[in-house]
Amino acid sequence: QRSLVGSEMCIRDRDKISLEVLSQKFGYSKEYISRLFSKNIGTGTKNYVNELRARRAEQLLQSRKDKNVIDIALACGFESSNTFYRAYKKYYGRLPRRG
Repeated sequence: QRSLVGSEMCIRDRDKISLEVLSQKFGYSKEYISRLFSKNIGTGTKNYVNELRARRAEQLLQSRKDKNVIDIALACGFESSNTFYRAYKKYYGRLPRRG
């Protein structure tokens, strides 16, 4: 399983996580951060963050029956329902559904 120390900050903080933010936070250039992700994770930062968010959304969809899908998507850091549905389908091969 792919992982980086502190990688789940994107879920807890719900901030916009980008190469710019990571560059400022860790004091490395955007290019270095991008290469680090590609080399060690095998994907870009945006894809990685969206995958983490989609995984967290899946957990919440199964455990939080009192919340609607869009509220869960926003709580996981997605900026819109379209972005959420696109990312979710990419990682799960289907649209989100309750268990």
